[in-house]
Amino acid sequence: MRFSRFFVCFFLLISLTGFQQTSNYQNELEALERQAIDCKEQQAAQVSQSLQEIRKEILKDMESVLNKADLNDIELKELKEKKSVAHHSYERLKKQMALYLMQEQSMYPYCLEGRILNEGKDLQTLYMHQKQLEEKCSQKEKRKVQFQLEIQNLQAYDKRVDKAQNTLKERFQRTDGYDQPVHGQHDPQKMIQGLQDLPVFGSIHSTKNDSHFSCLAQDASITSTSPYWGKVSDQGYISAGTWSYPHGGMHLGMDLALALYSNIYAPANGIVLYADTSYNSNDGYLGNMEGWPYGGGNTLCVIVSIQEKLYALTFAHLSNTIYVAPGQQFSQGDVLALSGNSGNSTGGHTHIEVFELHASLEQEVSYFQQGADFSFGCGWDAPHTQSIWATRIRPEEVITG
Repeated sequence: MRFSRFFVCFFLLISLTGFQQTSNYQNELEALERQAIDCKEQQAAQVSQSLQEIRKEILKDMESVLNKADLNDIELKELKEKKSVAHHSYERLKKQMALYLMQEQSMYPYCLEGRILNEGKDLQTLYMHQKQLEEKCSQKEKRKVQFQLEIQNLQAYDKRVDKAQNTLKERFQRTDGYDQPVHGQHDPQKMIQGLQDLPVFGSIHSTKNDSHFSCLAQDASITSTSPYWGKVSDQGYISAGTWSYPHGGMHLGMDLALALYSNIYAPANGIVLYADTSYNSNDGYLGNMEGWPYGGGNTLCVIVSIQEKLYALTFAHLSNTIYVAPGQQFSQGDVLALSGNSGNSTGGHTHIEVFELHASLEQEVSYFQQGADFSFGCGWDAPHTQSIWATRIRPEEVITG
């Protein structure tokens, strides 16, 4: 009885601890939800950043709970296996004991009681062991339910954060944040030597040393053309199409909503112009203008060849895991990077733009080297634009996934 009361108190303590943590999120999130609805434009970035911070705490807690739940499941499985062994041992010994008692009763009826007490000790020990294992399994089952409830609560809070971020995005985001790319800050130490004003976007971390390097192949070439467009992802969905957002406002590319760290594939054979991994993978919020172009976070720019025609693709808001380096060739289907939530982003997604190029590969690379122009002369202030270098096209029309 004392043990039962202790267990109930212990379980309530765990529940109340989880409730207190939940209440903390509840109060903070309610305040941010109100601000997302009522705040002025100059306050939007601060509110979005606060929402991103609480989301990181939620995801951190969720990871911790999931790890505990996994460990609890492993321990529960082991206990069930032990309980099964103990049950079979008990039932086997009980049958043996019954047969033994029947034999003893017919042969020695005058001293049966003493023999029962003597021979029944092992059976009683097994019975108590089985009950202890059942009690431990019951505790683990209750903890499993508790972990499931905690995960559901945290997932619900994460959805509320996402909804509040979308509210801010609908109220204040009018473009992708690329309309002022000249405001991006570059680091001279990360510029390719001998080229004119190469921005910081050209850096990628080397695994061989602690330095960053930028380079472009001077003899740029693509070994072979691809026969068709391939996929860029095997999951996710289009959360915003090209030319305009669902809630209004210009949108010059396609947003592919993806879970963090999803694979981004090469849709065709090509060569890397730029790859930047300077920023945290999941630090995006509305108004975070890190990266090049302005607000792109971790970005990637490539040229691919399909049926002898050249196209440029740009990827924004990636994680800081990019597997290719500037000047490197790649093949259709190679994993280029992992998706993220960096720069001017309110949730896990990858922004993709596609350009049909008008000049040769050498001419396009030479132009790009002059200023890392991710628009290839098409600018950032209007849809359906073209220049002597390229024409903007809808990614939805060519990319299969």
